[in-house]
This record gives sequence, C-alpha cells and structure tokens, in this order.
Amino acid sequence: MRKNSILNKALSRALSIKRPHKGLGEKLMLDWIANQLPDVVEPHFDGIGNLHVDLRSEPTHRTLCVAHVDTVHRTDGPNKIRKTRGKWYASGDPLGADDGAGIAILMQLITQGKPAYYIFTVGEECGGLGATHLAEKHADLLAQFD
Repeated sequence: MRKNSILNKALSRALSIKRPHKGLGEKLMLDWIANQLPDVVEPHFDGIGNLHVDLRSEPTHRTLCVAHVDTVHRTDGPNKIRKTRGKWYASGDPLGADDGAGIAILMQLITQGKPAYYIFTVGEECGGLGATHLAEKHADLLAQFD
C-alpha cells in the first residue's frame, strides 16, 4: 500500500480515532470522508446520520457498497496505533479495523470513480442502527441494487 494513497490515508485516519456511536470520533470520521470526496460528488446524510454517495452514471449500475463508521470503543479520543512492516497494532484499545478497513476500501473505490452507490452507516456496533434505518426508511433505494 503506497503511503500517500487514499487507501493508506483513510485507513490511518480511521484507525487513529476511537469512533463510538454518537461520539465525536464518529462525527469527525464522517466529516473527514465527506471532505475527501471528489468535488463532483454531492454526498448527503439521511435521517439517522448515514452518509450517502451516489456515483452511478446510469441506472443500470446496481452495485451497493457499505461500510460502517462506528467502532466498539466506549470513549472518544485518539487511538494509539503503531505500525510495523505489514502489521498495525493498537495499544490498550481495539484497533478499529472493523470497519476502518471497509472505510478505506470504499474511499479507494470512490476516488477511482467506480460507479456504485456508497453508504457509510452509523451505529452498527450497537445494533445495526444505520442499516435498520435504511431497511425501514429507504427500502425503495435498496431495491435498486443487486
């Protein structure tokens, strides 16, 4: 992974922040994602706080990519990580790669302009709140994808 790639930057950012649901870290991560998007992209937040990014150029693009932003951390703040050749570790707290890795992959796909609909959900670690909101309030949107 190249050091200056969006994949590396997104993973480093995600793992360096504790992101409990409704915490400052979750908000900071969502804001960072929105600010990293290409200028031609117009992201929007739904009623629960999920971040939606539509890169479909045609209705025939039926791909949905989802990652969740929150982590199992109970407190906000920096997450102390260290990197060795090929491995990343957290000191004293969970690493946050669930789903920091998913965030990084989606950011890579978005910056490459891969046509799909992308959603960064909230509250997964406390019952799948963002996904439940999508299923209950946005079934028509979800029906557009394979």
